[in-house]
Amino acid sequence: MLASAKDHHSFLIASDSVSLVPLFRPNVKWDLVNTFVPVAPLVYQPIVLVASAASGLRSVKEVQALAKSKPGQVSYATSGQGSIQHLVGELAASNLGIDLLHIPYKGGGQAVTDVISGHVPLAVLGAAAVLPHIKSGKLVALAVSTKTRSPALPTVPTLAESGAGEIDVPQWAALFAPVGFDAAALAKFRAAIAASLAEPALGEKLNQASMEISKMSPADFRKQLVSDRERWAKLIVERKISLE
Repeated sequence: MLASAKDHHSFLIASDSVSLVPLFRPNVKWDLVNTFVPVAPLVYQPIVLVASAASGLRSVKEVQALAKSKPGQVSYATSGQGSIQHLVGELAASNLGIDLLHIPYKGGGQAVTDVISGHVPLAVLGAAAVLPHIKSGKLVALAVSTKTRSPALPTVPTLAESGAGEIDVPQWAALFAPVGFDAAALAKFRAAIAASLAEPALGEKLNQASMEISKMSPADFRKQLVSDRERWAKLIVERKISLE
């Protein structure tokens, strides 16, 4: 991939999870900030804090009160150790002054199943994985991780509104090219991608999947990557997070 920087055919579609790899594995020889250049941020979805319907939990404040009464005993599920969902859970817990017990799963499907069944009271997962179960009443949405409320869940408050600090962490997907890619070619690709994302039919399909089209410029997106890396690096140390 990196050896193909000038062939104008090699790209990388990466997610937030890919951006976290160098923070946990400092020996890797690449990172999305310095080895690649953003061609275009594509789509994003909120991360949702949900509770099982049987848990009785209906707000972040109730989770906070329960966790303070049972330090380190209230558990939450995510799709994996060291995932963006895990980091959001720990960031919210830190801001709320509580300790939660993280239960990592190998993907969101089993995590959702165990929360619905009551084996785990809470989960921090992408909207697409939990929205059908929120609509069916099997899960209760407590808060979303984005700065503003999600169109897919307009009545659900943000973590910031819920007293968990100024959190704005979407799950995203973006297109990258290796550093050194021809600038004129990048401009053409960016224009073509912008035109595609502006298609109403595509936007409708994405909205049905709880996805929103990113409005960020590549330059602003790169700044956000740098800012996020600094924040997560600090949180990983403070909360003693590892991949083990």
